Amino acid sequence: MRLIIQSSLFILCVLSAVWAYQVNYDARSIEREIRELNSQVNSVLIRIDLLEAEWAFLNRPKRLAKLVDKNFSTLSLVPITKEHFKDPSELYSTTEKQKDGE
Repeated sequence: MRLIIQSSLFILCVLSAVWAYQVNYDARSIEREIRELNSQVNSVLIRIDLLEAEWAFLNRPKRLAKLVDKNFSTLSLVPITKEHFKDPSELYSTTEKQKDGE
């Protein structure tokens, strides 16, 4: 009886050691993936910062004004004023009048 208990305890000990090794291996693998993902996130964030800086540089008002002046003949761009926009209430009232007139 004693031999059966000792052998079963030994088998349980070996199984728990194998299980602990597997858990340790999985944890190290997951930690490695997390480090890789963090480095990818950091590189993407750095790239985003760089693109935002480039966007701000390219959209400087002085630069855009120079480009408009340079390409005025082909683009025919004019400054936007409030006359270019309609009042939304006027649009709604116009559609109401059209419905009533029909």
